[in-house]
Amino acid sequence: MKISGNQVENLLRVYLERAREEQRKKVSSEPSRMDSLTLSPEAQETSMLKDRLREIPLFRQELVAALRERIAAGQYHPSGIEVARKMLYREAVDFIISEGERVDHSA
Repeated sequence: MKISGNQVENLLRVYLERAREEQRKKVSSEPSRMDSLTLSPEAQETSMLKDRLREIPLFRQELVAALRERIAAGQYHPSGIEVARKMLYREAVDFIISEGERVDHSA
C-alpha cells in the first residue's frame, strides 16, 4: 500500500486538531484564577478618608448666603489684613493638599 502526501497531510491535520481540542479541554477544566488586590490598613484608611472628603461640599452654602446678605446690606467691610490672611491661609492649605505642588488659582 502506497501512502500519498495528501494522506499524510490529512493525517497530520487530524492529529493537530485532536491535540488542539485536548489542549482546549485541559485549559477550560483548570480553575480560573482571578487577579486580586489587598490593601494595607494605611491604604484602606486613606481610601476611606478620601471618600469622606468627597462628601464634604466645596463651599458652605449657609455661610455664602449670610455673606451675600451682608454685602447686599452694605455691612461687609473686610480689612486688607483679613483678606491677605485668608489668601495666605488658602495658599498654605492648597500647598499641603497638593503635596507641595503649586496650585494655579487663576482658573
